Amino acid sequence: MRLAIVGAGQATATLLHTLIREEFAGSLTVFHDEGQRPASRPPLSKTFFKTKAPEWLLPEDLLQSPQVHWVNHRVTAIDPDTGCIQWGDQQDNFDHIVLATGTRSLQPTIEGGSPETCHTLRTLADAEGILTRITPNTQVVIQGSGFLAFEIAHALSEHVASIRLLLKTDRAMPQVSDALAHRLMEACPATVYPSTTVERFTSETAELHTSAGTLPCDLIISAIGAIPNAELGTPWGLTDSQGIAVDTTMQTTHPRVSAIGEVASFLNPHTQRIQRIESIAQANDTAQVLAARLLGTPRDFQATPWFWSDQGAFKLQIAGLATREDQATVLTDTEDGLVVIRHQGQQVTALEALNQAREFMAARRLFEQGPVELSALTQAGSAFSLLQSSRS
Repeated sequence: MRLAIVGAGQATATLLHTLIREEFAGSLTVFHDEGQRPASRPPLSKTFFKTKAPEWLLPEDLLQSPQVHWVNHRVTAIDPDTGCIQWGDQQDNFDHIVLATGTRSLQPTIEGGSPETCHTLRTLADAEGILTRITPNTQVVIQGSGFLAFEIAHALSEHVASIRLLLKTDRAMPQVSDALAHRLMEACPATVYPSTTVERFTSETAELHTSAGTLPCDLIISAIGAIPNAELGTPWGLTDSQGIAVDTTMQTTHPRVSAIGEVASFLNPHTQRIQRIESIAQANDTAQVLAARLLGTPRDFQATPWFWSDQGAFKLQIAGLATREDQATVLTDTEDGLVVIRHQGQQVTALEALNQAREFMAARRLFEQGPVELSALTQAGSAFSLLQSSRS
């Protein structure tokens, strides 16, 4: 089989590693436009501005594998019926196409802004662009209320003069509980402005005009969300309202095309909702499911969603996936950590753990066994308390 993979992010890395390890009988061609060696993305908002060195996504042996052919160009079109992939003025035919195109940052339009002052953070090139613009005197404004915005604030805090964080709504991180969001907001090194919108930027005076007043600003970083790179599938009816639509084996409606990673939209067995989830876990799990099918041992996606965010001295880990309307029960609240159960009535949807890795791992194990009732986490002597105390 000649397999073409479009994109070179985490999902592709896991797919390649799994197929080669399991002795996949075929050739692997990877198309991407992220430089000669793609970088791992999570460190870009966590450690890159301190180390000034990327963490490479793909190990050397994978890059040099004779089974893998790398094409450093952006794919412009696909034809699933013939297996044709087009890039630049070239094209080639393949037996199967994998869309692992991921997402891209939403790009706000700021009046008076320019590429020198307005940035997003998604790729290594983005991070390097920000790095060239910051000095100890730089005054930074970050737009965004999610994990990425807060991670950037912590990562830059020791390298710039000031950081101001503009929230679109009245609270930060609406995807987590109030208690956890409040704890992380208190620890944030930025000055936080809730319910604040950007009006315009004046380069002559280095000022950002907002609904909360005029702020000194040399650099604007927008972390306001991402959109799926699903355009290659649109002409062929392979998309839904969220991304590339696939079944629980990562197969699209066309037999010659699959999709994995953050661009894939499918019925999640944990939430029973059709969703496109942005996380490293989703990238790895979907890639492993596709690899199993390509290797002739198909299985359905069953993994429990999980997430993490490093923010200064705090490590947030979430098992499961809650909606913003889910109830929140605080299980543990100490100076150093916090554990919050998210639930709909008695049905647990997620567990949020702040500096509580053992509780996070115990919750993941329980979710993997099936639906979890609230009492299973709150009662003494419950399965959760036994797992929580286990060091295995």
